[in-house]
Amino acid sequence: MTRMTLESAAVAVHACLAQLRVEELLAHMRRTRGVSRPLVAVHEDTPLDEVLATMRDEGIHALPVFRTLAGRPDDRLFRGIVSVFDILSATICQRMFDGMADADHVLSMSKQEFARHLKTLEAERAFFATKIGSLIGTTRESAEAKILHSTSPLTTLLRLFTSTRCHRTLVLDDDEVIATACSSDEAFRAAPVAAGSALRIVSQTDVVEFLLNPSVWASIRLAAQSPAEFDAALEHILALPVSAAEELAVGRLPARDADANQPLDAKTGKPRRHVVSVHSGVSALAALRCMFVHRVQSVAVTDDSGRLAASISAADLRGITADNLETLVSPVFDFLEAERRTPAQLKPDQLRTALPDTHVGVAAGRMLESRVHRLWIVNSHDKLVGVVSMTDVLALLEPAAA
Repeated sequence: MTRMTLESAAVAVHACLAQLRVEELLAHMRRTRGVSRPLVAVHEDTPLDEVLATMRDEGIHALPVFRTLAGRPDDRLFRGIVSVFDILSATICQRMFDGMADADHVLSMSKQEFARHLKTLEAERAFFATKIGSLIGTTRESAEAKILHSTSPLTTLLRLFTSTRCHRTLVLDDDEVIATACSSDEAFRAAPVAAGSALRIVSQTDVVEFLLNPSVWASIRLAAQSPAEFDAALEHILALPVSAAEELAVGRLPARDADANQPLDAKTGKPRRHVVSVHSGVSALAALRCMFVHRVQSVAVTDDSGRLAASISAADLRGITADNLETLVSPVFDFLEAERRTPAQLKPDQLRTALPDTHVGVAAGRMLESRVHRLWIVNSHDKLVGVVSMTDVLALLEPAAA
């Protein structure tokens, strides 16, 4: 019997997933979550401070941006997705620390020096009147924005997430468009679709949750030409230790396509294998600056002995507005415990980790259960040794040859 490799396993699984359509994922989301909430989106002329306030009020940290067509105010052309992190990167990071020669200097700034920089935040408030449309194309997800049709193969969505460094995308629910059209009293004229009503935001987490659902796995298995081969291939991938999966996933993707949590070497553009971290004594602003400089979506927070103490991610910026920017100067632990956080957000003492020999399937289940995008890998002494993310899980299902 030929020994199965990661590539052969990925090819077998990918062939089965190519038979599925994105609409099956949307149907699963409706069955498991009920009626989806209306899409929250903003016009491209909306000021940054209003966009931040909208995300705070809706309890979200990213939303789509659209423009309306001349003479067709009910039709929306979606231009991309922008997050709180994108806005703060374009304002606080790029402007406050513009020209700083030593990128890591912010990590060792004194409180007095931070206080001086804090004064510049007052000037930033004026910049928050800038229209959100000006950021489109300057951020990772907006620059590579795509709208997929629900009739597209599921592998198209898989490839998008593993090749563009995007965590979420917009999907046009063709079934919803048809249902709306059929509900019209005019049998031969399609009813206008309410702006955004047929669009859904689909994330990497949604895809992993779908693929690891036992009922979905069973239906894929039944449709497979060789159910036994599919079982063996998927089990091979899910049984990989996260320590190996982290390396394999990044190594299988082009440098620009590596997970957003993996730092890129400034000279080679290739992923570096150390995990970005900050000391527990720094401010949230220092952590934000570190995320911006190293082009990552999250940084680990370690104590004096190098043990993992917490983490801060782009999602933790949810609730930041132009009126509470000063909270960024708070110590990172105080920032993570702030009242603006939602009940669903993990506190520092709820940190989710994995040991190096934890299986990918177990790690993915742990991420889904905790609603987090990544698990920090620690050794038996709680020392930080790596990170595994949803992007890594999906990358293992994508053949290198694809």
